[in-house]
Amino acid sequence: MAKTASINVRVNPDLKKEAEEICTQLGITLSGAINAFLHTVAREQRIPLDLSLRIPNAETISAMEEAEAVMRGELEAKWYTDVDELIADLQSDD
Repeated sequence: MAKTASINVRVNPDLKKEAEEICTQLGITLSGAINAFLHTVAREQRIPLDLSLRIPNAETISAMEEAEAVMRGELEAKWYTDVDELIADLQSDD
């Protein structure tokens, strides 16, 4: 069995709870996230880590909902056969 060492860190309880909730959404434990962080620090010799849920902002959500409505046929959309056709339409005075 592999040996383990303990690390005691004092953190704000709200911060810990928020971090645990995000880790749960990512499918890992807080302990697993900390171990992954330490492995990456040792391997890359730097402070790394850019894990995020990539939650879209309101404008992006609205655009995604609009695109889904177009795909369901609830909204009409203009379609182009190639980029030249799109550019010509954008440059027209209509």
